[in-house]
This record gives sequence, structure tokens and C-alpha cells, in this order.
Amino acid sequence: KKKKKQINFMGLDFSKIKSKLNASQTKGERIDYSKIYFKPTLGKQTVRILPWKGDPTNPFIEVQFHKYDTFKKYIPTQVNFGESDPILEMRKAVYNDPESTEDDKNLMKNFAPKNSIFVQVIERGKEDLGVRLWELNKTNFEAVASIAAEEDEYGDITDIASGRNLIVEGYNELN
Repeated sequence: KKKKKQINFMGLDFSKIKSKLNASQTKGERIDYSKIYFKPTLGKQTVRILPWKGDPTNPFIEVQFHKYDTFKKYIPTQVNFGESDPILEMRKAVYNDPESTEDDKNLMKNFAPKNSIFVQVIERGKEDLGVRLWELNKTNFEAVASIAAEEDEYGDITDIASGRNLIVEGYNELN
């Protein structure tokens, strides 16, 4: 004979509710992004670009992000991790579907990933902050890449022992 499962209806556990409420009201630790990212400030700073551990032959790494305006956040695409990205797959399916309207395709433009290029740097005089990431805009990427590409003039600028420091100048609040 099977036993009937008995369901117990209990009252609220007020201590659990109060604990959850308290946790939601207390602010967590704020992340000091200046310890993770390098961003030029007004004036000149000296930096050394470092090689990537994963690919020491190329100091530049390209990362794709989805931007969600609702949350004002950038979320890395799964492509960065060698996996298929469901948002990009959906976008591709809409573009390839013969029944998709121009409105559908225009909507999918909002789901195009943003590409960012990063290099690892150590800021001279602030070595205690450790290795940080510098996100390069197109202009900065082209300037740094043109220096890195000058093999005869500069050599390997990322070489730890004999590489070159770069002087970076921030010229406004947007850098």
C-alpha cells in the first residue's frame, strides 16, 4: 500500500522574511573599477603594454558585448567564450528568414554586439594597482597598433625586460 504524501501548511517564518528584507536593503561592497581598468586622466601618464597570457603574440584582445539600454549594462556575448550566442543566433535567423519584414530587420540592428579592444597595461608610478585593462577606442587603437607594428623602430613594445613605455595624454573629461 502506498502512503499518501502529507502536506504541511506552516505559517510564515518571519525571521527568514526579515533576513531577506535586510539583505536587500543593505548595499553590497562597491567595486573600485580604477583597480581593474586604466582610463587616462587629464595630463600625461606613462604605461607599459603587457602581453596577454593566452596569446603573447598579440597584445590586443577583441571582446564583443551586448548593450542593454534598459539596465545601462554591457554583457559579454557567449562568442567570447567559444560558444554560440542565442541573441546572435536569433538575429541571424531573422535576417535569413524570407518572411522577415524590414521592421523586423531594423529591430535586430539593436541587437548587434559592440566590439571593444583591450590591452593590459601597468601605469608607471602606480605599479601597486597592478595590471589593468585599457579599453581602446578606434583612434587610440590605431595609434597604439601603428607603434606596435613598427618592428624595426620600436621592437617588441610588450617585452617585459626591454619593451617600451608609452606616454598617454588625456586631453578632456572624455579622454
